[in-house]
Amino acid sequence: MAKALEAMLELRGILREGDEENPDVRLCFYGEPRLLVVGDEELREYELALGRLWRADTEVHQTVGRKTLESELLRVLRQTANDSRELQRQDADLMMANLKKSPVQGFFVLRRIEGVAFKGMEPCAAGSCQIIELPRDLQSTPRTTDYILREDMRKLDGVFVQYEVAAREPQRATELADEVFGKLEGLLRVAAGVWHESAQIRILDEVGQWRREAIAIGRQGVVGKKYEQSPYVHDIWIDEVVKSIESNHPGKYWPLVDSSQLSDLEKRALRGILWLGKAYSSQRTEDAFLQCAIALEVALVMNQRDVITPSILYQLAESVAVLLGRNQRERLQIDEEMRKFYGKRSAIVHKGSDEVSREDCERFLSYARNCLIFLLGDDTYRQLGSLDAIHRHMKEFKFGDRQ
Repeated sequence: MAKALEAMLELRGILREGDEENPDVRLCFYGEPRLLVVGDEELREYELALGRLWRADTEVHQTVGRKTLESELLRVLRQTANDSRELQRQDADLMMANLKKSPVQGFFVLRRIEGVAFKGMEPCAAGSCQIIELPRDLQSTPRTTDYILREDMRKLDGVFVQYEVAAREPQRATELADEVFGKLEGLLRVAAGVWHESAQIRILDEVGQWRREAIAIGRQGVVGKKYEQSPYVHDIWIDEVVKSIESNHPGKYWPLVDSSQLSDLEKRALRGILWLGKAYSSQRTEDAFLQCAIALEVALVMNQRDVITPSILYQLAESVAVLLGRNQRERLQIDEEMRKFYGKRSAIVHKGSDEVSREDCERFLSYARNCLIFLLGDDTYRQLGSLDAIHRHMKEFKFGDRQ
């Protein structure tokens, strides 16, 4: 617990007693004594130190929420201050032990999925996640003795994703489930391959229907109001998307969602999928285009520097061509088109250009989607495991006919 004590001492040095009316106060914790975080730099240091304390004990980090840890920390700091004594190793040990007193239990976490509907009448499994429609599939949810919660569950209407996690409290269970839901959201978007403002899959990203209001007041007294409703009007068949993932590449994609044992290739491909998922949800063509470029870069570029040079971008274009082209003519065509796309990418980043057509963006999204799907679905590349091994493999037959 040496790391825990070190972080606690750092946090005690940041927190100070005082008046919350001070304009520089960023955090105020009521109690006796009242503890404050004063100043932007102190706030940054406080958040970093609290994160280190949270990660100092693996079991606590996995099962207890950050807010619960913070509350216990403040209790210990106040107790030692009231006792007029220094923090000791035993204080850190006792605090962590107290956090582990509550038993670990299974929590079923549900979140609504916007923009989807069921074509069939049965729930479907997306790896360890269960996608259900309520109230139709209420029997698929866990039973609870909480009468109010049970009645609230009966009133739920729509498509939900359900995932079970082990934790000591609902807050941490939700945080852990949201990590899985975020990956699932990206994977479902890429699998669906739909880029349209009226058809979007959303779990964590801006969930729900939104409405924005604008008021325009003219100098001559004219008042105009504008209301914008969220554009989700076309539902995607979620069970068809899940079925296509499982039927085309059985057992290859779902481990990305909740497995911690991923190869270098799988980790890179997952990051690429998450960026590509953002692209599919972007309304502006330029944003989607850049996010698509990032998706390919994080998946395929071996670069330890901060700058992506033109030569690296050309190498990336060749990699996409080798992965997707079935013969020399196709690979040369893809290479040429990818170089054009990355020329547009550079123009957006370095010159502020907005001259990207929707057709170009759709084409770019298609290449990125097919590339990531191929990397994860092809047994040869998946078995190679690392990006370095993949690049060596591609050099052996780049732009030649595949055997």
